[in-house]
Amino acid sequence: MLLLSDCFQSVNVSTNVLILTSGLQVPNLNTLHGLHITQTGREFTEEQMTDIFIYITNSINLKTVKFTDCLFPGVYQNKFHLQKLFELEITVLWYPLRSWYRLNLQSGGWEEKIGSVALKEKVYERKVRGFRTRKP
Repeated sequence: MLLLSDCFQSVNVSTNVLILTSGLQVPNLNTLHGLHITQTGREFTEEQMTDIFIYITNSINLKTVKFTDCLFPGVYQNKFHLQKLFELEITVLWYPLRSWYRLNLQSGGWEEKIGSVALKEKVYERKVRGFRTRKP
């Protein structure tokens, strides 16, 4: 498991490397089974999610990816990358505030990690408000 705590900047899709805030580049690590990115207070766009998913799907042995203390869109709509994640049996987990969610690789929506209950839009909006108004 590789843990990146408040140091992730972006993914260079053309070279398939993670770029850290220090400028250090992390190449695709074929022995990596898990990746955990903590980004305190960061809000990711769907485009940034896509770049991360491209890196993930090019990692041969990666099976679990966790994101904590950050915000993602309520639904990921890129069906091509959802299908690739599904085919590779990669689990994408997200912990924005006090609850773990799993990305449903069929619908692109988030659901409770245990029980598979879909994250409803009103609950998501409440989480977003809480995320944006909390004190660091």
